[in-house]
Amino acid sequence: MLSTPKPRRFSTTTALIVGSLLAGGLTAVVADGASAAVSTIGAKVVATTPPAPTGPASIAIPKDTTPDPPAPTPPVGPVSVAGEAPMSLSAMTSSLEAAMAVNGGPTGWSYSISKSGQDVGGNSGGFARRPNDANNIPGGIPFSEGTRIQLMSVTKSITAIAIVRALDAANIDVDTPVSGYLPGSWVKGPGYTANSVKPVTFRHLLTHTSGILQEFEDPSNDISTWGNRWDSLQPLVANGSTPDVAAGEQYKNANFALLRVLLPKLWSLADGPAGAVTEANHGLRFLSYVNTRILAPAGVMEASCWDNNDFANTHAYNRTNLLIAGSPLGYKADAYNECGGHAGLILSSRDLVKVTAKLRESTAIMPASARAEMFEGRLGWSTDSNRANKGSLNVWFHAGDGFYNQGRELHTCVMNAPQQYQLSLVMNSGRPSGKRQCTILLDAVNAARTAS
Repeated sequence: MLSTPKPRRFSTTTALIVGSLLAGGLTAVVADGASAAVSTIGAKVVATTPPAPTGPASIAIPKDTTPDPPAPTPPVGPVSVAGEAPMSLSAMTSSLEAAMAVNGGPTGWSYSISKSGQDVGGNSGGFARRPNDANNIPGGIPFSEGTRIQLMSVTKSITAIAIVRALDAANIDVDTPVSGYLPGSWVKGPGYTANSVKPVTFRHLLTHTSGILQEFEDPSNDISTWGNRWDSLQPLVANGSTPDVAAGEQYKNANFALLRVLLPKLWSLADGPAGAVTEANHGLRFLSYVNTRILAPAGVMEASCWDNNDFANTHAYNRTNLLIAGSPLGYKADAYNECGGHAGLILSSRDLVKVTAKLRESTAIMPASARAEMFEGRLGWSTDSNRANKGSLNVWFHAGDGFYNQGRELHTCVMNAPQQYQLSLVMNSGRPSGKRQCTILLDAVNAARTAS
């Protein structure tokens, strides 16, 4: 039997956050503080006239003549996702353009920016397919904001959104042990049994504090059969793991690969397909949930972990050696067995900002309370997110990296910034400088802050 779900409760901090997020989503801000009707940014024309304010601003508030109480301590967390002073969009795009021009730039790249759910900037350059392997298309296939690319670990952010939504829909707390939701046929070791002293919870998996990495690093364990496929996750669970929150994030793909197995069971407890979750159906059910409950509400077309358009799909490249042909991306063989969870989804930079903007600007994907908990707990975001000592205060993000043979690479990042800005950056080769892709986006955000 499944463990009895715990009622969802939120702290005072989270309650304040919820209200702020909702209020912030209704705030209209003119880009760059300008009042002009149209401006050209990042090679596209965008409207900058703000919409008329709506929502709580129209509610009449009765007069109160009593003295104001002392100001409460500002909550720490996503309340500031909507906060801070207006930033300079032009400074943001200028920083990104300069970064993409270093050393000739990546082989192919694109960045996208939205604000308050509206597309306000973006650009692209280079090739999705170089001329020498573009099926004889003269000049090759250009990279665009709509070019889809393997997200690698940015898939984890999409998975986290799906898991938090599914938990909320089934009225299950994020701190619930995962033991009751694993396949019944699996052998379960310490941490994954119903009577575990230190049970692994959904939060542990979402924050890489499950102890899985420590088990991989233990020389006494035979990890030769462990991995991210269904049959490779079974021995990992049978071995067991001990959560260690005090150790901080212990990053391991298997945390989110295991969430791929758990999601279909959570879905079945709300309105999803009934019946046992199996090796044969779990990957398809995971994709179906992501497509229908996460991507569709955001206006993003269906995605998978492979690209059936072999004629024009994106390749990964060695940026500096033009003689090395590109390599196709995505899972082809037994695709459903390793698709999603930790990596694999194929989306574009524009798709990424659509999804994260819809998450922040509405309740179409999940209720505001669940959304606030996701940001407050960094569920699916990098452990470096929202940290003053990392220069990322009020910014949430996640990166993805792919390294293939012969120096082929790809790199991705999605970012939530203040003032309802969403940014993403993808490239299908090595980075043009030593800076990581999320650092490039964070530099752009901080340039926009200082220029305003």
